[in-house]
Amino acid sequence: MAFSPTLLGQYSGDIRAIGWTATIGPLFVPVGTKFLTLTVFQNQANTGGKSGFGVGSAFLGSTPFALIPGAEAGSTFEGLPPNVQRVETWAIMDPPSGTWIVMLWVNQGTQVAGNRMVVAAVHYWGTDTLSLGVPSSAVGISGTSPSINVASHVGDLVIDAGLGRQNCPMNTGPGETLFYSLNFSSGGTAIRARMSSKPGASLVNMVYTGTGGPPDGEWAQEGFSLQTPRIEVFPDPTPVATAIPTPTLEKEVDPGAAIAISVVPLAAIVLTSVVNVDVPVAMTPDYDISAEVAQ
Repeated sequence: MAFSPTLLGQYSGDIRAIGWTATIGPLFVPVGTKFLTLTVFQNQANTGGKSGFGVGSAFLGSTPFALIPGAEAGSTFEGLPPNVQRVETWAIMDPPSGTWIVMLWVNQGTQVAGNRMVVAAVHYWGTDTLSLGVPSSAVGISGTSPSINVASHVGDLVIDAGLGRQNCPMNTGPGETLFYSLNFSSGGTAIRARMSSKPGASLVNMVYTGTGGPPDGEWAQEGFSLQTPRIEVFPDPTPVATAIPTPTLEKEVDPGAAIAISVVPLAAIVLTSVVNVDVPVAMTPDYDISAEVAQ
């Protein structure tokens, strides 16, 4: 499995729609093995009584992104007025190759001056896009560390995204590979956006170490497992014993009859009635043993 992470940008203020140009490739990648994600990190410092926080829709050209169910985390936490942290991942399974415009529209509830947003994309190939693992998510307040457990398999890749408010350190956990890290501040509030990966196992813990002190240490985190294509392995069939019939003579032999044994060239052999003869010595390769029943 290969991947290419791209940090698309950071934004603040009255955000309504954002657009980028994206090239999807390589062109030779087989159908059913490409996966494109769009992860959005949001902090809203002043809800202003509005609702509907989050992304409304996103498109790659005319192809819509779909929110990965469960790959989202967000809630209202500390502070006056309360801050809202949210992380969500949208995806297109098997996106079309080529150069496209990516457009993201923000819900009406987030169109306020206190909104901060970081957007990142990751293009994967060599994945099994029909078997996305079960996502996991969690949220927390000051004094706790971001941590989730993601079900996966050996050979797969676990992806997670975390957002911490200004007092939450968001240090990458052990065994994780950091895709990108961004500290973004506007209007006196800082946010820390992180995205990382870890090799798959039956259960993978994704963690960002360090705890933030009150009142500004809240966080949100989500993650999922990308599966590699499965190869069906069928066991060899169980061997079945086959009975070998005991050879019989076509003609009865008188036990008292004399048996003549001779060594003749292979080309001159003419078999009549054959009997088993034990040969205690090695024979010349160009010759064979034949037995004739004396009449």
